[in-house]
Amino acid sequence: MRGNKWKFFCLNSRFIGWLFLCLFTFGIGFLCLSPYFYISYAQFYDDIKESYSSNLAKDQISDS
Repeated sequence: MRGNKWKFFCLNSRFIGWLFLCLFTFGIGFLCLSPYFYISYAQFYDDIKESYSSNLAKDQISDS
């Protein structure tokens, strides 16, 4: 998470409006929001993993 905490905070802040809408529907909206929420987290971590591995590969190329 080093260097990505602000991106993670921005990702979470995007869901604030959706959370209020879900509360307005007495929780029924959470049926649609929770899969979207978890898929967004999974995609975020996949992006971090991909960028980390590409940076690692660049470092290995420059070392040799």
